[in-house]
Amino acid sequence: MKVVGEVKDFRPLAIAGDCSRLRVGWMWAGVGMMALAFFSLLARFPFECELCCAVTALSYVAGGMRSGILSG
Repeated sequence: MKVVGEVKDFRPLAIAGDCSRLRVGWMWAGVGMMALAFFSLLARFPFECELCCAVTALSYVAGGMRSGILSG
């Protein structure tokens, strides 16, 4: 949020027209890591369901802690 800034106009055309938010490399790295985590848990799901639930909950906790640390 410090790099990109906030959305001031919530109309769909105004949000879609502001492409500067898509140029932030860290955002795409985060989206890629979240997709990797999701699909790795999805691949593991049929084998051990209880492990997937625990790992998913831990990943949510770790994500919250990381965002708190990084937003400082």
